[in-house]
Amino acid sequence: MSTGRLERSLLQQALARRLRASRTRLGWSQERLASTAGLDRSYVGDIERGVVSPTLQTLEKLSLALGIPASELIRIEAADAADKKIAS
Repeated sequence: MSTGRLERSLLQQALARRLRASRTRLGWSQERLASTAGLDRSYVGDIERGVVSPTLQTLEKLSLALGIPASELIRIEAADAADKKIAS
């Protein structure tokens, strides 16, 4: 069944949630994260909404700016997979 939205991969959804959570945990705005990572603010917003899939280079920039491993940003847990099944 189509909901009119583009299907986003489980990895893309996990990245979007973890990026936003990591940024807000630091008390940073999207603008501050983008500036620290050398990215455009609107692009960071697009990643957080799951609208775009960043390159590995961008993922590395974000993880370095946040001070966490890139693997932490793309970690998929059982709860993420369960959410995906419920939404299908």
